[in-house]
Amino acid sequence: MGEPAHLVLTVDVQKPSFIDKQHIAADSDEIVRDLLERTDRISVSLYDPTSSDITDKPDFSLYTVYGALEGNFPQFLTNTALLWNPEWEKIEHEETHYFKHKTLGLSAAVAKRGVLLFSNDDYMEAYRKTISERKPLIDRQTALRMQNATFGFYAASPNVMLDIGLSIPTTVLMQLDSLMLVIEQTETSPASLSGLIVAKSPKLANTISILLKSSYISDRRRNKLPFGDLTNLIVVYEDKVEINHMELTQAQLGGFSSMFGSLLATTGGIVPYADL
Repeated sequence: MGEPAHLVLTVDVQKPSFIDKQHIAADSDEIVRDLLERTDRISVSLYDPTSSDITDKPDFSLYTVYGALEGNFPQFLTNTALLWNPEWEKIEHEETHYFKHKTLGLSAAVAKRGVLLFSNDDYMEAYRKTISERKPLIDRQTALRMQNATFGFYAASPNVMLDIGLSIPTTVLMQLDSLMLVIEQTETSPASLSGLIVAKSPKLANTISILLKSSYISDRRRNKLPFGDLTNLIVVYEDKVEINHMELTQAQLGGFSSMFGSLLATTGGIVPYADL
C-alpha cells in the first residue's frame, strides 16, 4: 500500500466513534457477523486502474480496492468456513488459494494468521503486494503511527482527493507530494488530529498552513470553544506542514466517520464484504 495515486485508509473498528460493526452486519449471515465481531482493524487501498487524470469528482464505484481485515482469524478455520459456504468458489493458484464470491466478484482468504485479505479485482496482485513480494512504500514511522491510530489516511502524489473536512479546497490538496493524517486519542482529548503534509513548494505549504489555522479558529469561535495553545498546533518548515494534536469537534469527527463509511460503501470495500 502507498503507491502513487492510491488512497490508503485504515480504521480501528474497536473504537466506538467510527464504524458500527453491528450496523454493518445487520443483514448478514452468521459467518459475517462472527468475522466482523473478530475484526480489530480494517485497512484499504483504492485507485483508478483506468485513468491517471486529476479529478475532484471521482466515481469511487469504479475503483479497484484491496485491503485486509485484521483480527482473530485462524487461517485454517476461517478458510474452511469460506470453503463450505456455497456462495464462494475456491480458486487454486500455484502460490496460494483464495475464494471468490459468485455474484459480488469479491475475492478473499486468510492469507496469514490474523489477516483476511480481500480484493474486488485481482486477488493475486493484492497478495503479492501485501504478502509474498511486499515492498513497504510508506515509511516505517508513518506506518506505525497509522497502525496505532483510531483513523489513518495516506496519499502520495494524489490525482484525486476526498473532502477531509478541514476547509481546504480539494484542488489545493491535489497539488501535494504526500498527505498523512491520523486521529488519535490523547490524555486531554478523545479525538485529536495530527498529520504531515508535504507540498510541491514552500509557498503552497504556507498557503495550506494559513487555511488550516483560519479553519481551526473559525470553528472554535463558532462552537464557543477555547482556542488552547496555538504555538505548535500547525508548524511550517520549508515545503512541509505539520499538524500537532488539533482537537476535533464531534461534527468534524462525524465527518471523518461518514467519509470512511461512505467511501467503503461505494467502492464495495465493506458493505459487499459484509455479505460474505
